[in-house]
Amino acid sequence: MRPVQLMVAFVALLVTAAGQVQAALLIDAGPSSNLQLFFGGNYVAGSEFTTSSSLTIRSLGWLDAEGDGLLFNHQVGLWGTGSQTLLASAVVTPLSPTIASANGTAKWFMENITPFTIEAGTYRIAGLVGPNDHNGLSNNKIGNGVTISSGYVRTDFPNGGFNFPGLTFSSEAVRATLSTDFVSAAAVPEPTSLAIFGIGACVAGLGAARRLRREKQ
Repeated sequence: MRPVQLMVAFVALLVTAAGQVQAALLIDAGPSSNLQLFFGGNYVAGSEFTTSSSLTIRSLGWLDAEGDGLLFNHQVGLWGTGSQTLLASAVVTPLSPTIASANGTAKWFMENITPFTIEAGTYRIAGLVGPNDHNGLSNNKIGNGVTISSGYVRTDFPNGGFNFPGLTFSSEAVRATLSTDFVSAAAVPEPTSLAIFGIGACVAGLGAARRLRREKQ
């Protein structure tokens, strides 16, 4: 491949990667999941999952099912199912770093927590729904290294508050997640900056290639 072609391929790769934060989501919604509408309220909703090995959790997240941004803050918590004890929590905001969902449209808004190791067992991850951002994705749940239980969990509607989500319902919706990675919004430059850098690199590479050809003549 010629130098200029290499430069162009490199720039395309940079622009594609711009704005994407990578992290290992333990719970997600797949490409064939569909939007499910829920009512807002002062209650938590999420999923139950089981892990067969210990995992160190570094961030928690809330789903933006439509992919158009959050309007409110959402407190997300991780509870032990047996003890019903709150193990970790974080407040996700409209300015939190985002991770693209495997759904293709939806995004996860994430916040880091002090690393916390959970042992093999069953847990519940859920977030405070609030007056908006309350819809979920259903029917194509993805568990990465964990097994997600059937249905979804929540507290009493509409005023169960931020407590252990002890109720289970049949809808296969996901609305909260957790990750073994930290997330950072500052890790990736803006696409425009990358494009400018890439154009400059292409020009420099083209000039170098021309000088090399002249020297060989």
